[in-house]
Amino acid sequence: MSEPNVEISSDNSQNMYMRDEAVEVRSSSDKPPPVFAEVHKWFNTVGDDKRGGKITPRELQTAFEVFQNRHFSDSVCKFIVRLFDLDKRGGLDLKEFEQLYYYVKQWVSAFHAFDYQRTGYLDEEEFAGALRHLDIKFSAEFVRYLMKRSDPAKEKIALDQFIMTCIQIQRYTEEFKQRDANFTGEINLKYEDFLEMILKCM
Repeated sequence: MSEPNVEISSDNSQNMYMRDEAVEVRSSSDKPPPVFAEVHKWFNTVGDDKRGGKITPRELQTAFEVFQNRHFSDSVCKFIVRLFDLDKRGGLDLKEFEQLYYYVKQWVSAFHAFDYQRTGYLDEEEFAGALRHLDIKFSAEFVRYLMKRSDPAKEKIALDQFIMTCIQIQRYTEEFKQRDANFTGEINLKYEDFLEMILKCM
């Protein structure tokens, strides 16, 4: 039996891609933004020289608690470190942490801009507004799906889940874009290629 193909498409190829300069996680060969004094402050406060100057998920969790006054779950911190650990040596060095800081700062800013009641959560309308602020344009139905996926009971999204959602969207979008050279909003994959794309984003 021949291997099935999987066709994936978007109704709006212009809106499906996020603004590159705001959310694209760069490869180790790309030039990162300049190091800011505040980045050094975060890094030096929570980093441990015994691990070669790399920040672990637990230390990242501490950084968010100290500097953002927010508790990020273990799973979210592990996911973030796994994504930004570009050299795959375990933990984040200063340059990797700098890139993380650059993107998290934008995601946090978007979250707070639409957390009108300062509850620490976004409802569906606020969530959609925060995504649009980042040039992430989805249908109302898909925004609702993302909201329920984040917290089926409350149907609200906390800051750590918002950041994790932005990262996941970015990962899948980048994988899609690599296969959509003409930006048509459609790709055709063999089944194994489809699975590879999914597994690379997990």
